[in-house]
Amino acid sequence: MYYCPECDSSNVYLESESEVKQFDEWSWQDVSIWKCEDCGCEFEKIEHTSVELEVLEHGKEYEE
Repeated sequence: MYYCPECDSSNVYLESESEVKQFDEWSWQDVSIWKCEDCGCEFEKIEHTSVELEVLEHGKEYEE
């Protein structure tokens, strides 16, 4: 659950659907606008996601 960054209330609702901005196949950003029922402020929630892959064990073909 999200909360208002001004008054810390959890009485918030999604005002507009999130918009996903794809930067490449490994990173993207999800942006949505929220409104607080208690203080009336409107705020933007921005989530950055990035994906990393790490080889834990090499396969026979790629062993050094």
